[in-house]
Amino acid sequence: MQPFSLHVPHRVFGMATSGNCHKVKLACDILRIPYRWHETDIMKGESRTPEYLRMNPNGRVPVLEDDGEMIAHAEMSGGKAPFILPTR
Repeated sequence: MQPFSLHVPHRVFGMATSGNCHKVKLACDILRIPYRWHETDIMKGESRTPEYLRMNPNGRVPVLEDDGEMIAHAEMSGGKAPFILPTR
């Protein structure tokens, strides 16, 4: 995995009412990491579409896109979240 970029707008796919998604959004805001939020309503099945499952086969939120690489919820909660300590 390459160092996390602070200059490229990232995409965060999540649901505003999810605590795990809120943590990612909060971390990006505090660390001033540029991102675009993509609301993904799991109750409407939006995390089960073929497009979403290509990003995250387990169909969970959040997913963070960093320069084309998808970082899924399990990787973030498992201590592999590179956005927590970004390189400058």
